[in-house]
Amino acid sequence: MAGVLVVFSLFIAGCEAEEGPFTLEKDAALEIQPDGPIVFFEGSMSVGETQCRNILVRNTGDGDLLQLNAIYLEYDAPSEPAPAFFLNDVPAPGTLVSALGQGAGTGIGEEAEIRLCYRRHDDGHMRIANLVIESNDPNKPKAMFPIEEQEGQALLVTVPAEVVFSYVEVGKFKDMIATVLNTGSEPVEVDALALIGDEGFTVFIQDEGVEYTVLAGQDMALDNPISIGSNESLVLRVRFKPTSTFPRAAAAALDWRSGSATGTLSMPIRGNEGPCIHLEPAVVDFGFKKVGGTYGYDVQITACGQDPLEIRRIRLGDSGSPNFVLDENSFQIQGGTGYESAEWPSSTYPAVIPPQRSARYIVLYTPTELSPMDEEGTPVPEVTTGYVETNTFEGEVSFTVNGYGSTEACSTAVITVEQGLNEVAPQTVLDVSGSNSIPASGTISNYVWNVERPEGAEGYFFLDDPVHGTVVMGDTAVYPDVKYALNTAGVYRFRLDVEDSAGNVSCLPAYREITVIPDEAIHVELTWETPGDTDPFDGFGSDMDLHFVHIQGANAADNPYDYFPPPSGDGLADGYFDPTWDAHYWWNSGITVIPDWGTLAVEGDTPTLDRDDTDGTGPENLNLNLPEDGINYRIGVHYRYDNEFGPSTPTVRVYIYGVLTETIVGCPMTSCSLWDVGIIAWPNDMVDSFGCDNSNPLTPCGTSPECSHVVIQDYAPSVAYGPAFKAVACDTAED
Repeated sequence: MAGVLVVFSLFIAGCEAEEGPFTLEKDAALEIQPDGPIVFFEGSMSVGETQCRNILVRNTGDGDLLQLNAIYLEYDAPSEPAPAFFLNDVPAPGTLVSALGQGAGTGIGEEAEIRLCYRRHDDGHMRIANLVIESNDPNKPKAMFPIEEQEGQALLVTVPAEVVFSYVEVGKFKDMIATVLNTGSEPVEVDALALIGDEGFTVFIQDEGVEYTVLAGQDMALDNPISIGSNESLVLRVRFKPTSTFPRAAAAALDWRSGSATGTLSMPIRGNEGPCIHLEPAVVDFGFKKVGGTYGYDVQITACGQDPLEIRRIRLGDSGSPNFVLDENSFQIQGGTGYESAEWPSSTYPAVIPPQRSARYIVLYTPTELSPMDEEGTPVPEVTTGYVETNTFEGEVSFTVNGYGSTEACSTAVITVEQGLNEVAPQTVLDVSGSNSIPASGTISNYVWNVERPEGAEGYFFLDDPVHGTVVMGDTAVYPDVKYALNTAGVYRFRLDVEDSAGNVSCLPAYREITVIPDEAIHVELTWETPGDTDPFDGFGSDMDLHFVHIQGANAADNPYDYFPPPSGDGLADGYFDPTWDAHYWWNSGITVIPDWGTLAVEGDTPTLDRDDTDGTGPENLNLNLPEDGINYRIGVHYRYDNEFGPSTPTVRVYIYGVLTETIVGCPMTSCSLWDVGIIAWPNDMVDSFGCDNSNPLTPCGTSPECSHVVIQDYAPSVAYGPAFKAVACDTAED
């Protein structure tokens, strides 16, 4: 049937308008959506698959009604078992379409719908056809709209087009998300990933439960390509962990192929490039202020990058409370000898802050009436939003201002974090200050600090005194400036209450949340509780040790211990206390040379024990930045010595890329016992963990049947390991 004209139609002929409430006008105008050629891409479909489109018919004329008389296809069809183009549903002959905006109340719709379908054949022909609509449109009574079959095209783009980290401190990290979109008409497969540039960048890609980690300088071919269908996307997580403050750059490259083409998508990545801004605080909280007074609050702007920071404008939003204003005579820039007055910044005359210097200005609050109460009797604050326009990549940053009108004079507690960050890595010593707190009268004379810690975390406030050294204060502190060691992952919520010299307390406390997020691929954390130790911070307590075993390495070594699972093992070495393949406290003791796991001279594929607690509750932290695919890692806890405090109950938390994936609670353990906690099969999360449920917190594992399968008593290494292991594992066990 090649070359035969095939017509599919539904039409009426010689149809005249009936008399009635409507009069057909000759100036009705027919249009369809989408306009332009109707294109079907064969590359986005399998052979025999059908794809349909909804075509909308509208009346864009100034007359009342458009009448559709006939709708059909003109299709010069090649020889084919079934038509490639066909109409699946069309409006009934004589359908009326009201002009846009004039159909309300008439019962006549403002659009009609045609369902046009395409069936893919595999014969090499590129087909064309016309959708024909006959109507009472006087300008085009027989309108023809082309239909095309085309080969598919793949088109990958990234959003954003480039990833820019304005500024990240050395030793810290930040993640940003980028999305790869397939805006083309056919699916693609990504078969190789590469990252070219500075080693401070890492790209993580997850597909169907598998996460790929691409390091700088790495070109990774994928055995199982990643598929991105038409109008589908792939998420990239880009991490920047700089080793210096200087600008850094890289590019992520994805090699792809489709049915019709191949290509490489490149996405630029930049870090610590250009100016950077940090506002302290991000929330200007005046607290309760006596009605009728005017109160000031200092805001600090820091140029945290390597380039000068331009402040082009500072303003308050129009929709907030008018009782907040900016003191335009207060702007100062930090110079060589302190802060110096400067002109209020404007777009015409921007203020320039040198790198690593600060500026400050004052926000004023004049409450004119008491704050209202909500339905629960809680005061409702006055609120506004402030904006700082800059030359940074972000352009404009915002801050929140709030306050309450009160009958009483209240001091305002203000928490300032010297590090200027809300997210930090474990082992960060945080410097928190209340020195910027605002008295209602006189000066601030009393400070009271408290902190809410993550579950299982221990910690204390302390300060470094030039005369007495480190002064430990425990869970509370009464100094204006204190330190706090953030050793456990999770959210810490600091609270500050103040009182001024006239006895005016802060009617509301100040709060500041700091989130501790592990910045390695695997982070394992051990904490423990010892009921017999009433003061875990006195420098004398129980000692538990975290162990992390490279199982394949231990099995290949001369390792005689095979106790797990009890009672006779499984034929494979446990690996605990292996001098090469068990990362534990001896690695940090100087007894042995730190070995090199994974690929020789590649940094990051050997774990580090970043904290070894020998006299308290933990935590002990272990990190592994570049785990090896296909390797199993065993986690264990050894109770090295109880110092006569009795049983201790351990808890192990496992974080994968900063996300808590497992919390395993052990039974109370006695001195020299070892708990086989679980196994991480990389690149999956923890796949097997061994805990126990013991209702009596003082019953040691040695007498608890629930623990017998995961804990072995008197587990100590043999001197057969060599001179480095002549010391026994715990002080109470025989070798």
